[in-house]
Amino acid sequence: MTSGVADVYLQKESSEVEKTIAQRNVVMTQPNRKGTGDWGQYTSAERSRGLKEPAGLKRGKGSTEGTDDRLHARR
Repeated sequence: MTSGVADVYLQKESSEVEKTIAQRNVVMTQPNRKGTGDWGQYTSAERSRGLKEPAGLKRGKGSTEGTDDRLHARR
C-alpha cells in the first residue's frame, strides 16, 4: 500500500502492525489486482484492505468503481 499520508498502529505486546489507515492517493496492489482510492485501511487480524471515496479496483483486464471496495489477502 502506498499513499500520501499513513497512520500505522502497532500491537502493544508484539509491536507488529495491527492496522494502517492511509489517505490521499491510496494505491493497494496484489497479484493481478490494483485498487485505488482517497482513503484506505489495512487490518492485519482480518488480513483485509478497504478503499473508500472513490474506490476503483482493476482485476486482470476488468475493472470496477464505487464508493467502497475491499481486497482480501489469501491465507
